[in-house]
Amino acid sequence: MDKLRAMTFFCRAVESKSLAAAAQALDVVPSALSKAISALEQDLAFGLLNRSTRGLSLTEEGALYYERCRQIIADVEAAESIGRGRGVQARGTLRLGMHPALRYAMMTTLQPFIDGHPDLKVETLITNAAASVVSEVGPARSSVPRLGTSKHVVSRAIRASSPTTTP
Repeated sequence: MDKLRAMTFFCRAVESKSLAAAAQALDVVPSALSKAISALEQDLAFGLLNRSTRGLSLTEEGALYYERCRQIIADVEAAESIGRGRGVQARGTLRLGMHPALRYAMMTTLQPFIDGHPDLKVETLITNAAASVVSEVGPARSSVPRLGTSKHVVSRAIRASSPTTTP
């Protein structure tokens, strides 16, 4: 059993007050979520949830366990974010040039990223002419902060290449 996954399922079920809503939010089938929580309860040797047709409620032990699980999951997420980005947040201006047909897909895909980086300003140029994108937005570049500091930025050109397949 993946205990961290089961703990995440348990916490989401408590927060959603419904196994079905939690399963939908986690993009799993409700039976998988229910089985994971049941396996967790068996592993712990005490009940976490009182299940009824009207919803879920925590047992006394479940309430205590839920608080600890929330803290553990938050600690794991914090540790992962340190390892991934060393706490560096994107800031500055991101210039995007795109064909009008890509506008909706691009912006809906980027919205969670933009929401997560409030110091990032996004400028878009929507045009049919590829030459306008290069002249107005500039050549494709990638900029990342140097490790250990957020003051210096390393920028390099991104070259167009043919798609490659990875095994």
